[in-house]
Amino acid sequence: MEVALEAAAELAESPWWDTERAELLWVDIPKGEIHHFDPASGTDHSITVGQPVGTVVGRRSGGVVCAVRDGIGYADLETGAFELVAPVEADRASNRMNDGACDANGRLWVGTMNADLVPGAGSLYRVSADLAADRMISPVSISNGLDWSPDGRTFYYVDSLTRQIDAYDFEPGTGTLRRRRTLVKTPGLVATPDGMAVDAEGCLWVAMWEGGSVLRYSPAGELLTVVDLPVTRVTSVAFGGARLDQLFITSARAGLTSEQLMHDEPLAGAIFAVDPHVTGLAPHRFAG
Repeated sequence: MEVALEAAAELAESPWWDTERAELLWVDIPKGEIHHFDPASGTDHSITVGQPVGTVVGRRSGGVVCAVRDGIGYADLETGAFELVAPVEADRASNRMNDGACDANGRLWVGTMNADLVPGAGSLYRVSADLAADRMISPVSISNGLDWSPDGRTFYYVDSLTRQIDAYDFEPGTGTLRRRRTLVKTPGLVATPDGMAVDAEGCLWVAMWEGGSVLRYSPAGELLTVVDLPVTRVTSVAFGGARLDQLFITSARAGLTSEQLMHDEPLAGAIFAVDPHVTGLAPHRFAG
């Protein structure tokens, strides 16, 4: 394991590898920042969108799509321009958008959560290229990590407060879900599953908030690997690098005391990189 970037982020999330630019995109949620990090040079640049941002994904037409507090927006990493293009849950001022990812057809799947963690206040949405947002799973407490099996036929999903990972049958053409079942009940009374990514072998890598680790599970739900980290608030993961053979791991410092940050977790909020001994899958871009 190595420290890829000492970001000192409040709440780093949504790592997404840009295969065209060879950069890692990521967000610092409460600061409203979208970052693009070049591991080769070690340089990290950011733009600010003016409100909390939970997800960033590249667009097929250029630029990025992001899920912000008020809905879906488009941003330009070069100019810093940002436009809210599709409000979501405008009637729920205390909710914000959180984690998300695109399926193979370019639809953005992204969920909401309540700022005060009110159980059942959020939902998971499927956003099509025309920016129509369809509610797919509700109620949800903290909509978090999601990804698909390599064949695109199984959808994996985390509602963090349930402390479990669920699986659904997924129809790629229509983007419909059916037959929900629990794949994993994560261990521990404090640690909760957060962001996730599926590797080329179909196994799930899950960041454990307050767990100081990333766990790898088989498609059958068997725990295969534990990656321990020097920080407790591990937030998400993404495969990157030229061969998609690096696992980037984001973390947070939000909520930790100054003493904890000084003595126990000086690297909280950093981005780490590990050799997972397996390759990942190239992420999909938004079709809109």
